[in-house]
Amino acid sequence: MSVGLIARLLGVDPSLANLAPWLVLALGSAAIVLFRDRPALSWSVAVIVMVFGFGAVHIHTFALLLALAAPMAWPQRHPDRAVETAPLEAVVPGSAT
Repeated sequence: MSVGLIARLLGVDPSLANLAPWLVLALGSAAIVLFRDRPALSWSVAVIVMVFGFGAVHIHTFALLLALAAPMAWPQRHPDRAVETAPLEAVVPGSAT
């Protein structure tokens, strides 16, 4: 069920409904650029645009939405936050010089 079909079901003229995926791609691309300073949000918008901006959306296409979980699985490190690391001798015994 594509965005164009949803638009047609809502009563939009078929010639305009065919442009709905392009509208999703254009607005989604603008949102990605707008949120470029927030990588997790930009990633999520890109995944949604990839799924719904395509002209033919099949039932298995929604499995691609699992990629929305990637920012939670691999959180972004912020450069202004110091990362505390253990001393090498605590990690590898006998490595002190």
